[in-house]
Amino acid sequence: MSQEVKPVIHTFACPPHLRPKSSKKSPSPSSSNPGSPALGPNKSRLKFLKSPILRARSLVTPPTSPELFSLPKPKRMPEENKKLMQFCTVCASNQNRSMAAHLLLKENGFNVASFGTGSTVRLPGPAIDKPVVYQFNVPYNEMYRELSTRDTRLYTANGVLNMLDRNRRIKDHPERWQDQNQVFDVVFTCQERCFDSVCIDLLHRGAKLSRPVHVINVEIEDNHVEAAAGADAILELANMICQSPDPDTEIIEILSAWQKTHQKLPSLYQMCYF
Repeated sequence: MSQEVKPVIHTFACPPHLRPKSSKKSPSPSSSNPGSPALGPNKSRLKFLKSPILRARSLVTPPTSPELFSLPKPKRMPEENKKLMQFCTVCASNQNRSMAAHLLLKENGFNVASFGTGSTVRLPGPAIDKPVVYQFNVPYNEMYRELSTRDTRLYTANGVLNMLDRNRRIKDHPERWQDQNQVFDVVFTCQERCFDSVCIDLLHRGAKLSRPVHVINVEIEDNHVEAAAGADAILELANMICQSPDPDTEIIEILSAWQKTHQKLPSLYQMCYF
């Protein structure tokens, strides 16, 4: 019997300026803070994050500032959440997974943007070790015309031209998460590496607005079939969030309920701040 997959939920990342001034030393994740969740199967993330994960784990104390929790939040109807909440989808190159989810959320009336976290945009090329590389500011339309001229048969067969044709109908060019200054309520990432990049970037920004953002990773394989299936799952989760009268308080229950019906899409969760 297969074991049930549960979302990996990290505790609150408190804005640096709201942390107690007396706590100069960062507590050890295992000994000083026994209530913090174990990384479990995601221990491999430590190799990638190294020093940034130590900084992240030093911010795990839930914020108790009266500025954030003394006043009751007005509860909204689902229609209001859908109009007011800002969503975002993120993958490595802002081409396949994030754009499939972007389009589906947009078609269903969500306020949504999309980004990539890589240093460059990488598309499948003539061989697995020969990708086509572009900068993030190159328009989708320019990529489409160049690749269709270079080898129409190849880039039609591997689905790249169809993907670029879809993307150019959504927005002008791929955008990089680290270069944007927008504020979102929910960020959906499509790969653990992208999740790490978004969380670390938000920590480095310093939480100047003290505005919480729910960062949720839905692990999706980078191919066209899985991207479409993952977009459907993200849409379902976005609808569940909007249907809640108080998504900030109920986000853990929402994510846990969603994960029970999507066992093949393991998720990660972290509350961060803009």
